[in-house]
Amino acid sequence: HRHAQTRGEARFVDADAVAARFVRHVEQDERRQAQRLHLQGEGQLPVELRGVQHDHERVHGSGLEEVPHDDTGKYGIVSGHSTDPRLMRIEGIVEKPRPDVAPSNLAVVGRYVLDTRIFDLLESTRPGAGGEIQLTDAIAALLQEQPVNAYRFDGVRYDCGTKLGYVHATLRLALDDVEIGNEVRRLMADLTQEESAG
Repeated sequence: HRHAQTRGEARFVDADAVAARFVRHVEQDERRQAQRLHLQGEGQLPVELRGVQHDHERVHGSGLEEVPHDDTGKYGIVSGHSTDPRLMRIEGIVEKPRPDVAPSNLAVVGRYVLDTRIFDLLESTRPGAGGEIQLTDAIAALLQEQPVNAYRFDGVRYDCGTKLGYVHATLRLALDDVEIGNEVRRLMADLTQEESAG
């Protein structure tokens, strides 16, 4: 379950139920689109997802995180201006720029809440960075039509797109698990001792 704030009311989103109704997995013959999950166009999204609010203003946008300058080539990077300590109005977005040309070190990460217009724009988006159809390119087109924001979220993000990030996330979850946490700590200690002895 995901917690959501909508119109001043706290609600819980059943993420599995939402995914079962609105998300399908698409296999591709070639690597042409970075986004492998597509929202179905049947009906409307539930209010918990449509009504994301921030200070009584509906926000279309994404999560935002500062990353090391040397890592800008791994992310979609934005430029813009802050409208409050956590919210930024995006003015530009580019996919995986080199550090020497990146407009900032602010990366769009995690989940997106975007106007449904994004699907039409994705249809007309040509392959960009890496030869893939990039969501960031479609967002750049959306910026020409309507405001898009980015939100500096609380919490820790694990980059499961890398081997080390995947292991890090797995270990963190395992260590926090009440059933196996202590066993995992002992296992890690044993492995560290073996490495030292070897």
